[in-house]
Amino acid sequence: MAKKRVFFTGRIKNPENTVSGLVWRGYLKQVKHLSIKQQTLNALPGTIYSPHLQQVTDKLKNHPDSQQEYLQKALGDQYKKFQGITIPGFLASDKRLQGQLKSGKLSFNAYLHAVIPKALLTDLNGNNYQVTDLKGWKVSISISGKTSKNYGWGFVYFLEP
Repeated sequence: MAKKRVFFTGRIKNPENTVSGLVWRGYLKQVKHLSIKQQTLNALPGTIYSPHLQQVTDKLKNHPDSQQEYLQKALGDQYKKFQGITIPGFLASDKRLQGQLKSGKLSFNAYLHAVIPKALLTDLNGNNYQVTDLKGWKVSISISGKTSKNYGWGFVYFLEP
């Protein structure tokens, strides 16, 4: 008696495009969708999520006219090591990528991997960083979710060790 196996018809690839093929349905598991926070952390390998920094940056919206003063008080001596980037950046290509994200043509993961490196080259303080430069840095995230009209827009904040 011959055994039958059902394969999905779509081809899959790994992110580096070095392996592709078909997948037997028995190998698949249902997984929960990763949160925006977790996907952003995954796009910034080596960074460390900081609940304290998240609390500090979440309160920025309460100080629209005095954000710098608030951060100086909240972070103390660490303020000098504070950095931030806007997602997407201010380039037309970033806005195009955000449009593709909103329309579903681009995954959130692919969007992050495209816009974060560009944003790091022109961070809010005029510094130029690579993702690999941020190893050991603390991070907090404020990016609009899928239900928002500003899906994919927000800030990522860093605190240098």
